Amino acid sequence: MKKPKDVVAVFDNGGATVDRYTIVYNDNRELHEKEIGGWRVWDCVGSNVYPTHPQYGFFQHSECHYFPPGHGGNKHLGKRIAWGKLPDIVKQCVINDCMVEEIQGV
Repeated sequence: MKKPKDVVAVFDNGGATVDRYTIVYNDNRELHEKEIGGWRVWDCVGSNVYPTHPQYGFFQHSECHYFPPGHGGNKHLGKRIAWGKLPDIVKQCVINDCMVEEIQGV
């Protein structure tokens, strides 16, 4: 599955929290330029391994502190991983999420 153009980075915290995966989006054109300790706040989704499971699934929009490469650390998000390392069901949820936002013009 091809990575959507709005996906900036993908992180895996190894299951330390229910939102094991953090997928950082660049879909907000203003990039939430909020002054929170000098950090930029980005749109993201958190997901577990089973995002569509009716009882245990987790796939939630949020905001996160993300530093582009060369501009600080992202250890709080986990280890940066390649798009291809995400489970297929998580990739499909992200693709669907980006498509909905494109259709709605968000």
